Amino acid sequence: MSSLNAIKTKLKLPPLRSLFVVTSSPSRRIYYIAGDSFCMPPFSEHRAFSAELSGKLLRFTINLISPPFAPHSPAPVTFSRLVQLFNTLMASKSDEIISFAGDSSRENLVLSLVLHALKEDPTMRYPGSIMPIPPVVDLRLTNPKINDVESKDSELRRNIEEKTAKSCADS
Repeated sequence: MSSLNAIKTKLKLPPLRSLFVVTSSPSRRIYYIAGDSFCMPPFSEHRAFSAELSGKLLRFTINLISPPFAPHSPAPVTFSRLVQLFNTLMASKSDEIISFAGDSSRENLVLSLVLHALKEDPTMRYPGSIMPIPPVVDLRLTNPKINDVESKDSELRRNIEEKTAKSCADS
């Protein structure tokens, strides 16, 4: 089971009713940094997960973020752009509660982003929450069960993981 499907199961999310939830004044906002590893944009599963969260968390506005990815945008460039976004959002005078979420490798971006920004300026506004969705990947690709799981999990594919490992090693 993929990490997104596992989260959906744990949350007991209802079937998708609407792709977008419009509120007149959102009081809470989640910035969900999604994508496959550091080198692919979000899959349809990421968008579906975001839409289901929107349907379940009616007081939240979900913003799906797909940062620039490797090899066209090296990690330092992407990270500095995310730091700028984070600083801008946290400096906002809005009374919104702003949260950050990330899955798999993007979980690492979210955690690093918040820690980096708060280390640079400990007096800045803190996010309302941080929601890391852990990865299910072993980039060493030595687990023999990967081949068994591959046919059942749309997010865990050996060829994608090999590209990811190579991209990370080349960075």
